[in-house]
Amino acid sequence: MTDVAVTGDLQQATVYISVLGDQEQREKTLQGLAKAKGFMRSEIGQRIRLRKTPELFFEFDESVDYGNRIESLISQINSEDKPAEKDEE
Repeated sequence: MTDVAVTGDLQQATVYISVLGDQEQREKTLQGLAKAKGFMRSEIGQRIRLRKTPELFFEFDESVDYGNRIESLISQINSEDKPAEKDEE
């Protein structure tokens, strides 16, 4: 999943990317995107026909991580709120 935020003057575009994997895989993805930045800007310029193609910046989309943390916290709270089962004798 990818999301893009563009400044009002279309000079800069931040591309938010999701990478499933460890920190090393995330860094390799950023390196690959940095190498492909020129090609990507050229393609964007040709496809949307802007006079000046926005400068691209890449950032990780942390929403999946945040969602997982929230889900974990909710599960933890729910398990703490459950009354302990009583042994029936």
